[in-house]
Amino acid sequence: NNRGNADFTLQEYQYAINSYSEAITLNPRYAIAYNGRGLAYSYVGNLQEAINNYTIAIDLNPTYAEAFLSRANTYYDIKNYKLAIDDYTAAITYKPTLASAYYYRAGTYFTIQKFNEALRDVEIAQQLGFTIDPEFLQAIKENIK
Repeated sequence: NNRGNADFTLQEYQYAINSYSEAITLNPRYAIAYNGRGLAYSYVGNLQEAINNYTIAIDLNPTYAEAFLSRANTYYDIKNYKLAIDDYTAAITYKPTLASAYYYRAGTYFTIQKFNEALRDVEIAQQLGFTIDPEFLQAIKENIK
């Protein structure tokens, strides 16, 4: 898994996929390796395989907030906003201090024009220390009636 992380950091995503796969071969119940491999798959554009890997990570560790966050981001990318919101919410449930989950859920709410919910989540993310794009915050506020 460390080699997979190093490959990923170097943006060598295919090598990272291979390294995470080796880690999974050694320990098929290694949820973190499935999440890492999912991230690498997403970076090479194989979003369905990314979702499959995140789902395995979640099946192995049903409270793995970061895997829910990863899968939510991919659901957002494929425009499945309902599943994205569901997974952001799960990530928040299991790790209430995961500021990025609030922020990205806010972006999803904004996309589907639920501006009050978006504002609430942006404010929580900001309280948790997440750096907020001021233009995004302004856009949300301009859309609240």
